[in-house]
Parts: sequence; structure tokens; C-alpha cells
Amino acid sequence: MPTQQELEDGSNMTDGDEKPDKPDGDIDNNDDDTSSKSRTAAQKRRDRKKARRKAKSTANKQATTTSKFKGTVTELGEHTFVYNSKGRVRQWMRSRIAFIDYAGSKHGKDVKHALVEKTAAVISVPKPKTYSNAEFKDLRDNKAWEYEMWKIQQKAYQEATNKLTHALGQLFSKLWGQCDEALKEKIMSHVEYKAAYSHDDVIKLLHIIDEVCGLGEQDQYIPMRQMTANRRMESFKQTEEMTLAEYHKEFTILADLAEKSGNVYSTPTMIKFAMSLSKDKQIQQATFESMSDVEQTKIRTTAREIYLATVFITNASDTDYAAYKQNCHNSYIQGHDIYPKTINEANSALDRYKFDLKIYQKKTNEKIIIEHGFLNNGSPQGDVECYNCGRTGHYSNQWSTSQTIGTS
Repeated sequence: MPTQQELEDGSNMTDGDEKPDKPDGDIDNNDDDTSSKSRTAAQKRRDRKKARRKAKSTANKQATTTSKFKGTVTELGEHTFVYNSKGRVRQWMRSRIAFIDYAGSKHGKDVKHALVEKTAAVISVPKPKTYSNAEFKDLRDNKAWEYEMWKIQQKAYQEATNKLTHALGQLFSKLWGQCDEALKEKIMSHVEYKAAYSHDDVIKLLHIIDEVCGLGEQDQYIPMRQMTANRRMESFKQTEEMTLAEYHKEFTILADLAEKSGNVYSTPTMIKFAMSLSKDKQIQQATFESMSDVEQTKIRTTAREIYLATVFITNASDTDYAAYKQNCHNSYIQGHDIYPKTINEANSALDRYKFDLKIYQKKTNEKIIIEHGFLNNGSPQGDVECYNCGRTGHYSNQWSTSQTIGTS
């Protein structure tokens, strides 16, 4: 039996003996002092922020996967549309993507295109030329071979159209079966539901689901809906467990929803900036009001894409793309704008960045051969460093490669 002194010292203890807990005030201060010296306050704040972000990400993930509701399409698994759920918006986005992919795999690219673009148009077969009455009479009477070819094309296009219409009709019940009862009640109260139901219009049903899950109640205060949709898009960030493809798809959905709620990203400031980037000096010097309708539409589209691409790049994972973002910033300060100008360009830029030579060598054991070349007529630019290859004398937008990748 250990003495009281031995218990206090923690010495001569057997395996069965338990060392009493120290009072709160007796916690070793030496360890704290050592820890505080090795870890700055800034590091501690970053660690706490990272822990909170990880906990939030885990909670959101659990919220999207713990729903008890099971849909009627077994292939979609847990990808269902639910209304009363903490992670409703995230689950809606993931389920939406999964349903469209499922529809495409079952019924072909025409169906997938129709659901993505929200218009029933055949793309797998070329649309036959449309003739006026006089032209068609001339074709039929005087151009027998061309007329026969036109009939073949017309038949193929009509068959593809009928197939698309039939497939979309079948998908209505499947999409409906993936909605829980609470969501169905909200859908049925929507002003467009009767029209969607009477025609088995899965495109319209998907549109209603987007509004209910993405924007909330129809009778919500309109400025509030607009603000919420915009904030949701601008604050949406790529998490560590999210692939670039997933981030791109979900960001595109949120951007589309934000614009449907009334947000406009071709602001006067962005329009002016887009005009300044034009290669046409007349556009650079002109006023927006003096442009034709076609030119104004083009500038608005460019301004919108630039803004959304910037948000997309900014909210991409810092873990994977912090160096790329910094390089874009540094290059712009030095007079070289290498920021992507569309969402697709931004997505491609981040995807290509995975093959940065330094990162590639760190993350894989494969062999990569880089043949280096200049796009600036061979003239180096001092100590400027290229983020693509790490060499000096040029910017990353002046870099060209031909790569051979294989196992070593």
C-alpha cells in the first residue's frame, strides 16, 4: 500500500494504482510556457479556425447523409430532395447533379442536355434545314437526291425528338419519387405545378424544386431572397474533401440561382472594366450607351463572366491553389493580367495547375518531362518567376509545354 507521500509524488505506483487528478490550478505551467513559445498566437488562431471549419464541414456532410427518407430510385441511393433538413441546400445541389447524371446514363446525352439547359432540344442528331413553301416545292420537284437525303435527316430527327419526349415523361415520376412529403407539399402549392403535372414536364418540376430548395418560400420578402441567394453564392467555398469538378458544378448552380433571384453581375463598374480589356480600341474609347444592342449584350456577358470567374477563383481551396491565386495577384500588380475571364477558363486554369511541376513531383512518383519554350520572342524578363515551372525570366502566361507523362 503506497504512502500518502508516494501518492503525492506519483512514485512507487503499481499498475492497479491510479494517480489522482491534479486540481485545475496545478496544471503544469512549464508545458504551457514551452507551447506558447513554439506556437505563436497567430498559429493558434489559424488552428482554431481550421478546427471550426472542419467541424462545420463534417456537420454539413452528416446533415446531407443522415436523412431517413429514401427515394423510389434505388440507383440514386441517398441523393434525395428534402425540405425540412439542416443541410437542405447542399443536399439539393448534390441530389440535383446526381439525378441529371443518372438521367443521362439511362437515356442519353439529349436528356442530360435538356435537364442541364432546361430546354427539350435534340443535340445528338443534326436538325434538318427548314424550307419555305416555294423552296420545298423546288427541292421536291427538281432535286430528287437532296430531297431523299432531307427525308432521311427529318426522320432521324423526329425519332430522336420522340425518344427525348418519352424519356423526359418517364423521368417526371422518378424525380417526384425522390422528393420527401414536406417538399411535395411545397411543390404542389407552387403556381407552376399544375402545368408541370398535366404534361409530365420534368424540366418544369426540376425548376420548381430549384426555387423551393434554393430560394425558399415563394412569399418570402423579395429583397431578402435576392440577398440570400447572392450571399450563398459569394460565400460558397471549396472544402478540402470537395473535388474541383464538384466545386465547379455546385458553384454554377448557385450562380444561376442567384441570377434568377434578381442579382445582376454586369454592374456599371464591371462593364467599364470589361470594355477596357477589349482588343478593339474603339470599344475601349466608346461609351456603353453609344454601342449597338449586340455589342452591349456581348459586353454585359463578358462583365458577368469576369466577376463570377473571380469569385470562383477566390473561393477555391487555399490548400491546393493559394500559390496560383498569389501568382495571379502578383502578375496583375506587375502589369500582366493573367486572371481567367470566364468560369470555364477559371476551372480549366485550376485543373491545369494540378500539373505544376513542383506540385506534381511532390505528389507523385511518376516521371514528367518538360520542354520549355517562350511565347515572348525569346526575350527574358529579369528575375520574374514563372509559377508553372519555377524558372525565371518570364511570366506564367508566356509559358508553353509539351509533356510526356509515364511511370518511372
